[in-house]
Amino acid sequence: SSSSSSSSFSSSFIIIRDLQGLPSSFIAHLENLKKSVYHWPFRMLRVIEKLYSVVGEDDGGGINDDTKHQLEEEEKEEEGEEPARAAGLYNYSRCLLLGHGVAMDKKKAVELLQRAVLLNFTTAQSFLAGLYCRGEGVEKDTARALALYEKAAEKDDPQAVHALGHLHLVGAPPSVPVNEEKGIAFLRRAADMGYNAAMSELAEYLWKGGSAAEADDEENKEQQSIRRKEAAKYFLLLAKNGDTTRMKLIGDCYLLGQGVDADAKLAVEWYTAASERKHIEAQIALGDCFFQGIGCARNAEKALYCYKQAASSPSYSPEAQMRIGDLHFQGYSYHSFQLIANSKKKQQEGEKIVVPPDHRKAVKFYRKAAKQGFALAQARLGDCYLEGVGVEDSKPNPKKAFKWYKRAVDGGNAEAMLSLADCYYGGIGTSQDEERAFKLCVKAAELGLPAAHALVGDCYFEGRGTPQDSKAAATCYQKGAELGDVTAMNNLGICYDEGAGVDERDQKQAAGWWEKAAGLGNADAQNNIAACYYEGLGVAKDVEKAKFWFQEAADQGYEEAAQTLRVITGAGEADDDDE
Repeated sequence: SSSSSSSSFSSSFIIIRDLQGLPSSFIAHLENLKKSVYHWPFRMLRVIEKLYSVVGEDDGGGINDDTKHQLEEEEKEEEGEEPARAAGLYNYSRCLLLGHGVAMDKKKAVELLQRAVLLNFTTAQSFLAGLYCRGEGVEKDTARALALYEKAAEKDDPQAVHALGHLHLVGAPPSVPVNEEKGIAFLRRAADMGYNAAMSELAEYLWKGGSAAEADDEENKEQQSIRRKEAAKYFLLLAKNGDTTRMKLIGDCYLLGQGVDADAKLAVEWYTAASERKHIEAQIALGDCFFQGIGCARNAEKALYCYKQAASSPSYSPEAQMRIGDLHFQGYSYHSFQLIANSKKKQQEGEKIVVPPDHRKAVKFYRKAAKQGFALAQARLGDCYLEGVGVEDSKPNPKKAFKWYKRAVDGGNAEAMLSLADCYYGGIGTSQDEERAFKLCVKAAELGLPAAHALVGDCYFEGRGTPQDSKAAATCYQKGAELGDVTAMNNLGICYDEGAGVDERDQKQAAGWWEKAAGLGNADAQNNIAACYYEGLGVAKDVEKAKFWFQEAADQGYEEAAQTLRVITGAGEADDDDE
């Protein structure tokens, strides 16, 4: 029974402490292991007692040669005690290896581990295999490590199965060549045993696409999609097991619909769970959800609270500081909540609180984040100096704008590269240099910024900073358009309309790109597609659609569209130049 087990331990512990001639390290060691030893079988304590009772005072914790035979004979006599003895050898070897309670002695630790392995103690097999893999306390021997891991894996030791998966994934020549299929199979086996480390490695590997990550064909894209679904399954299990980092990650999966069906509410739930455990990135993500009303009701006050939690963390989050700056820059509103009379739990919506923009306070937070090296905040600060908003004297300061854009570019921010390119093109805060501006736009495009493709296209089309090349311009517009940039879509439409840089003039293609950009709010494209419908160019003539798109452009302040609309509705006449 549990009571008798406790009693047995107590008496045994006193007996061990009363042994004469033991080194002081032994007593310290027992104190260190007292809690863990408390749950060991009573027989195991006898084995540890034997091990310690033969410790020599002058050899730092080794086993005297003249007592080894006696110990071996006693081991043979004590049938059925192998697991206890093996566990004792294993635990004592760990102490020797780490220097816990005894002098560190890796050589003797390995000897004890080898004895535990001979007693078929699975945990010792895995641990010793790890030493052989790393060459710790023994000469590095991958072949021997592999054999030990395989032996332990036969007994379904999850650590060993995981290790085999890792070895086959990364390879350990010449003993273990890379074998992705075998590696994944072992990792899945360990993961299905509930081994968190295996789940984590497998999920990360599958999420990144494995060996097919660089492939771009449709078959591999489909395979990667399948792998991401499996990875998300393990991320979810890890999150449910309390892994805070995976809570944030599975929240991202639900928010973006990657590996799982998109579900913004579930994303908010996981961000909340991770935020409660002080995960900074989750606190920022949750703040973003509250600020934008994604997966929850929009609530700027809660967003600000989340950002402040992240900003005040011991590790300090410059991104959170920048987000607080964004809130103050544009202003925000929220509803106060009041307790209902005679109730401590129920609340009712109170008056609407409007917090107006405070550009100076925004700049204060941008500066905090910028000084910590956060590139996007540096770019924001550059914008403020360029416009003279919230900065000293409330006047534009092109030189300081240029300085902060330069720092943001050095930090790898693609948007700042375009801002810095504008400075070089216009000689803002620096001398004019169109060639350097062009190179910055190209670099931003290479980093995947859709708007950069449109600007590079403009450079080629106009011959700014590079030789004029209409075909290269059209190619850049095509890339930007495919990435969703509306300016690139509109400009690609112009290329097809004029037959510039494309195989042949194609008004149907032009109208198609203009209508797509118009639907995304581009005023130039709205005016262009309106003209197409009015004249029947590339589309069937439709005056009502033409009026609709002219009105859409006019509502955005597009004067040419407004004038044309007045003419076709009979409300006015266009200027002679317009006609």
